Amino acid sequence: NEEQPLDCTQPEPGRAPLRRLTSTEYKFAVQDLLGIEIDPTEGFPAEENVLGFDNNADALTVTRLLAEKYFEAGERAAEAALAEPLLLLEHVGLPCRMARLDCVRELAQTLAYQAYRRPLEEGELDRLLLLFDVGDQQLNGFLEGVKLVIAGILQSPHFIYRIEFGEEPAEGELRRPLSDYEMATRLSLFLWVSMPDIELFEVAERGELHTKEQIANQARRMLEDPKARRAVRHFYTQWLNL
Repeated sequence: NEEQPLDCTQPEPGRAPLRRLTSTEYKFAVQDLLGIEIDPTEGFPAEENVLGFDNNADALTVTRLLAEKYFEAGERAAEAALAEPLLLLEHVGLPCRMARLDCVRELAQTLAYQAYRRPLEEGELDRLLLLFDVGDQQLNGFLEGVKLVIAGILQSPHFIYRIEFGEEPAEGELRRPLSDYEMATRLSLFLWVSMPDIELFEVAERGELHTKEQIANQARRMLEDPKARRAVRHFYTQWLNL
């Protein structure tokens, strides 16, 4: 039988399963989010490799041990970020004073938006501020409340997992196109092994990450960033077993 010609006008994107961040992606995302240098994944169990690579969605499960390590990593990273509160505020671009409640709200809003890689849904910010109340009123005071907020964000499934719902498909289509925020996340994890930067978030917010040209422009910009080198290094380390 003659082989059917390949129809390139109807690409098959494949499935988009719920995908956990790899330990490497988690490490770089935490460091880029908070502006810290410590490795929050120290002590994490070894990642299961499939065909030599660590990002196969079916192998990225969460064991009880890994869940405990996420808890420890969140607290350790929050403590490192709050060692110099002014540096944390400068890193996330907030001019407020940490000792004010409105500043805590702004910080929680900004960090969760970036960590979840999308705008917050109704009630999500309020739940984070409940963590602040617990630390502030029941534990060791104001900074303990801020620490619980940061740790809570880093332990959230919305940070640990890449969740893609897509947008409504066109009439007669079954495939759901990615939203701008989902495309930003795919680009950043692919090219930087980390979360999007501010410019990528701003482009997604404006709805300018849909066309081939828009995506290509961002990809070229991202490849010029030093963070692209660590992504390439990580890929070749796995592929060639260096």
